[in-house]
Parts: sequence; C-alpha cells; structure tokens
Amino acid sequence: MQEAPAGFVRLPMAGLSDFTARTLPLHVRSEDGHLVGGFRVTPEHCNPAGTCHGGMIATFCDILLAFAGMFENRFEAMILPTISLSIDYLAPARPGGWMQATGEILKTTRSLMFAQGLVRTDGTPSARVNGVFRIPRPDAEAFDTGAWLRDQLGSADRD
Repeated sequence: MQEAPAGFVRLPMAGLSDFTARTLPLHVRSEDGHLVGGFRVTPEHCNPAGTCHGGMIATFCDILLAFAGMFENRFEAMILPTISLSIDYLAPARPGGWMQATGEILKTTRSLMFAQGLVRTDGTPSARVNGVFRIPRPDAEAFDTGAWLRDQLGSADRD
C-alpha cells in the first residue's frame, strides 16, 4: 500500500507529542501558500465497524487546522490550544483510503484564530470541520511549530 501521494512529506512527529506520533502519521504539502495534510487510513485507525474512527478524524482535523494556522502565520508558538472543534461526518472512510484536507484560515484576531476544512477520502467528502484556536503570546524562546513546518516543506523542495 502506498503511504502517501507524490508531493507529500511525512512529518517526524516523535519530537512533538508521543500521542500524535503513535496515532497519526501526518503527511503535508504546501499548495498555494496553504497547508494540506493527509494520512493513509489503516486498520489501527478504525472502529469495530471497519471504518475510520470519528475520534481519529477529529484528531487529524484538530492538528491540521492548528498546524495550518501556524504554517501561514508567524505566531512563534508551540501549539494553538483548541477552544472549540465542530465536525460533521459525511461519509465513512475505509482502510487503504487516503484522507486529506486543506486548513483554511478564516480570520485571526490578537488572541483567536478561526479555521475550517473539508476532509476528503480518495476525493469523496467525508467530514467538514470548523475550529477556534487560542493564539498565545509570542515566545521567542518556545519551539516555533510554524517555522518547523515551513522548514520541513522547504527541505522537501530542496531534495
């Protein structure tokens, strides 16, 4: 089974979060200045009905929207804490399917970021998501996830 379509870079998540590293093999690419993320659905991501678990889809959406905001903006932050996340599940995703979405940043204020995305599995809409995230005060000493993401994709462009 192919891990990711051409053009995607697998993020080395182990340094960011043990939960994320164990749960989500996240692949990303830049498209028109926006972050596109995706992962291959495996049996480990599925519920007893054999489809991708809603909690897995929620985890993917939560990480993708926050990463998209940090990728597009210079927040100088490690994370954007989630204030709210709303998901509508539209269709099941089965093992082997490629799930991907583009994080669309709708608005940022001094302290909040509003984002949305449409999740597709092999081109079929499978979920839509809206999220609100808190923007922490910039901390030049903190790990800058946005800079890290831009570097990961810049490194891929140089390879």
